[in-house]
Amino acid sequence: MWKNRNKCNLVYLLIFYYIELLYNKMVHQKHYLIVDSTDRSTLSNSSSDFIVELPRVYHHIVRVNLLSYTVSNSIYTIDSRNDQLKFYEDIGFSYTTISLTHGIYNGSTLATHIASVMTTNTANYYTYVGAYSSTTLKMTFTATGGDFHFDFTNSNNSHLQMGFDNNSALASASSQVSPNVIRLDNPYCLLQSNLGNHLRSTSDSVSCSFMLQLPSSGSSETFTLNKTYDFDNDINMNVNQIEIRLKDINNKTLNFNGSDSTFLFELIER
Repeated sequence: MWKNRNKCNLVYLLIFYYIELLYNKMVHQKHYLIVDSTDRSTLSNSSSDFIVELPRVYHHIVRVNLLSYTVSNSIYTIDSRNDQLKFYEDIGFSYTTISLTHGIYNGSTLATHIASVMTTNTANYYTYVGAYSSTTLKMTFTATGGDFHFDFTNSNNSHLQMGFDNNSALASASSQVSPNVIRLDNPYCLLQSNLGNHLRSTSDSVSCSFMLQLPSSGSSETFTLNKTYDFDNDINMNVNQIEIRLKDINNKTLNFNGSDSTFLFELIER
């Protein structure tokens, strides 16, 4: 009798085990997608704003995890958003607006480049020297030939990259020191997608799916995420394409200058 009872218990355990396995498979079936920006459709705008069409439809997706991603930080320090610099020379009572060369800079190379372009375009034979301090993280610009000042009231100016306040016109002097510290690389970006955008900025004006850490400027890196970045969708989703847009906190699409990225998503089905 005890043998039969033990056999029954074992059978019940096995039945329960297989029922649980079947239930988990039915309720929590997982799909893993490697989304590469090189596979983007012709409807895409760029390698940082793209659509990837999937070979099948994934039904009733209730949870999406971003497990890892590989990205190259090829965002230019100076581009069309911040390449204009206006300065005033006291001797000639004249303003000059220059265009900075697009590219990746550190503090020293940017200060040197700005001073060089100013010297080339001076209207009154000034000579400029630019320097960056790794101690104070600030820039200093010095003029030989007379006093000058920067004017950051024009659009697309480089005040942030130089450590100055926007919409400011400074008092003239032979030397100008940036009042703010400088951070030239982009430490993170926001990933907006069609898989749900549950993260919001404090102003509630910008939303995204994930906040991504970026490698240092000019380098590539693979990042593995922890569970902090998981989120649940509150409705069932049928997914037949992945839309990804990499943007900044001001909701502007970041220009990665053609470099591609790869994302590993986990889609969990109800």
